[in-house]
Amino acid sequence: AKAALSAQLAKAKESFEAAAARAANFAKEYGKEFYMRKQLGEQIQELTGNLRVICRLRPVDSSDASARVSVVALDETTVVVHGDSAQGRAPRRFELSQVYGGSADQAKIFGDLEPLVAQVLDGFNVCCIGYGAPGSGKSYTLRGSESDAGLLPRAMRSIFERIDGGPEHLSHEVFLSALLLAEDTMKDLFAAEGSHPTELSITNDPTYGSRVLGLRAVAVHTTSHAQSLLTEALHVPASVESPHLFISLAVRSANSETGESAVGKLTFADLAGSRSAGAKQDGAADAPSLTALRQVVENLAKGGKRPGFEGFKLTELLQEALAGNSKTIVIVTLSPQASALENTATLTFASSAANVSIKSPSKVKESLQTALSKANAAMGALAQHATGG
Repeated sequence: AKAALSAQLAKAKESFEAAAARAANFAKEYGKEFYMRKQLGEQIQELTGNLRVICRLRPVDSSDASARVSVVALDETTVVVHGDSAQGRAPRRFELSQVYGGSADQAKIFGDLEPLVAQVLDGFNVCCIGYGAPGSGKSYTLRGSESDAGLLPRAMRSIFERIDGGPEHLSHEVFLSALLLAEDTMKDLFAAEGSHPTELSITNDPTYGSRVLGLRAVAVHTTSHAQSLLTEALHVPASVESPHLFISLAVRSANSETGESAVGKLTFADLAGSRSAGAKQDGAADAPSLTALRQVVENLAKGGKRPGFEGFKLTELLQEALAGNSKTIVIVTLSPQASALENTATLTFASSAANVSIKSPSKVKESLQTALSKANAAMGALAQHATGG
């Protein structure tokens, strides 16, 4: 009997090991298929020009044991909002370009985005739009903290490191600008204190895309220089309602061997916290500009010929990113312990953005003659100003 039992145990162990091997092989094959599907999806996005939409979930606050988790990351491209049987709401599933759970850190997210950021040095426009409800981690993701840098400071550091390590025949000029938009009024955050504010206006240049005329662009030479300027400028008073922040880094790269130059621009748009209808906890109203943005994105997703960029400066500023010459990433942030309504509203916007198709972006090139003409015109204007002409 003992021998028979030993034989049965040995057979069971053998069966278990075989099943474990099959499970491991299945997991390996699933992983290959998953990443092949993800890579194919990214290639399709590159060809069709769709916006890339990624989602980040805040870590669950373990100190609040009573809070119900309303949303979970199912895998690296899928997020699920739990239903509410009492109110007749079924679970909803959203497929996006990338989903980061609460354990993903800033370095991981930027590592995935860095190849796109690097294309600024090749003359491409890249825009990163942050969208999410208050407290969802949007500004933390984009700007970070003193101890944990966000995507913006990491992007600036990456660009300067690539410039410093580049070949000698390439030279670069880097300019930083910062714009505050609140209640449809623009403010230059680098304008000298006490000076008469310059009137700002938005124009769509056929070569350089969306530009804010009158906005100061400060030449920066190192990451620390750029970061110190932003640290000083980005102190928005609490009294400012629904502020949108636009931080842009323009890079002009000149090739002494070919005589050509290219101008790339990296823009981070940290939008005001979205308070979607039905999800407001404190009675605060959503910014009208965000309502307009959601409508524009919905119109673009449906292929509308008149998306409605006019009417709000926010949508005008984002026109290039959503329908122009730009490689654009929309980052939506979620708080797992926020209401299902709030998270569903954010993901509905994300889903619409994922269906927006924009033309394949092209490099912004300048010939040497064009660059010299612009330089001569600028020098002439400076000389005229100096002589009081």
